[in-house]
Amino acid sequence: MTVSKACCLFLLFTISLGRCAHVSTPPTLHDQQHAENLIDQGAAFLRSGELEQAKASFRLSLELVRSAAALDGLGCVAFLRGELGNAQAYFLRAYEIDPNYQETLSNLALLYNFIGASDEAERLFKRVLQHDPTIIQSRNNFGVLLKESGNIHKAREELYKGYVFSFSEVMRENLKRAGENVWHP
Repeated sequence: MTVSKACCLFLLFTISLGRCAHVSTPPTLHDQQHAENLIDQGAAFLRSGELEQAKASFRLSLELVRSAAALDGLGCVAFLRGELGNAQAYFLRAYEIDPNYQETLSNLALLYNFIGASDEAERLFKRVLQHDPTIIQSRNNFGVLLKESGNIHKAREELYKGYVFSFSEVMRENLKRAGENVWHP
């Protein structure tokens, strides 16, 4: 084999390797914005019960940008489908990616409460609210957990804190269920 032929083969081999190697480039600002929009879209689909569309939105977002929010959304889809093991796995992976994304711990706490691990759920709810007391869904779900466990006084306290922060109709209804007559502005 001649030197020039060997160089050409080496060059072709190098070019082929370059095509096989996956070089991860950071997502563009456009990709990040699009991924965030898809997460918002997925959340809207979740609220309306359209789980396939929600799943597709979260998966596409995840293809654009690896994010805790997209994994958390997939966990919510799995939870609503009754796929509790998958939901837990998604929530834990989301937490690994971003331990500051407290919504993941809140959803994991909700899952733990659902399966009867109320001590672990309570621990996580307290942790979330200590980190960010304005996550109203956590405060609401924690209040419901406390009510279910018979701690009505503490449940009302948590529900009122969430209610005065957001004046949420959900919080108001949960306070009514806890025996409170709540004025709504």
